[in-house]
Amino acid sequence: MHTKRQPIVASELYEEATDLYRRAFFPLASTAGGIALVINGLLFLNPDPLVLNVAWVTLVNFFAAATISAALILPMVIELRATGTTSPVTRITGLRNHGKHVVLATIPLALVNGLLVFTILGIALAIFISARFGLLAAAAVVEDQDVTDSLARSWELTQGLLLRTSGVLLGAIAPFVAATVALAWLDLSYRVTFVAITVAEGLVIPFVLVVILLLFEDYRTLESEPDDFGPSISPPKTSL
Repeated sequence: MHTKRQPIVASELYEEATDLYRRAFFPLASTAGGIALVINGLLFLNPDPLVLNVAWVTLVNFFAAATISAALILPMVIELRATGTTSPVTRITGLRNHGKHVVLATIPLALVNGLLVFTILGIALAIFISARFGLLAAAAVVEDQDVTDSLARSWELTQGLLLRTSGVLLGAIAPFVAATVALAWLDLSYRVTFVAITVAEGLVIPFVLVVILLLFEDYRTLESEPDDFGPSISPPKTSL
């Protein structure tokens, strides 16, 4: 009797993501840091209450910077997995091919989250939005989806997997959340906090994006696999 495969456990996703990140640390981190600098220049806000501070920085700044960075970083990660190396040209190609769709899909979500995070109920709703649409960039890059299709694809793949998706993503961004809390408690100057948050995003975003890519691939196999399909985090293969 065949049994349906369960999603891959988070520890395996993190292990794979850590290995890929380690193999291309500098190009991935520098790319994410550059995008984070631009996004923070537009969206950086430092509310006084700790909860609001962490919610804004994580659900607005980090969400926007990570999602937009995906247009550059995910093609690099895909190339890294395929060839063992990656090229700076890949970032430009990814931005040209997928940047418009990713940015246009991200802007309304970031704006909505920005309006929501100033209440506890709004924070919960922003977390829901971030989890359900967190795979949109992977859909745009891997499947070459447009704006509406990438949003719909993320919603489709996370259906019934909201708690798992939220838990995996929370675990991936936990170092950034911890850094944000520490910076809020230290109450440093605006400039120091801005720089520290940008550096932290540059370091954490690539790891989060690799986790998102692996989640996306894993969820795709769950919807299309035969009942006896074995565990895998590789994209489904097609025959010529």
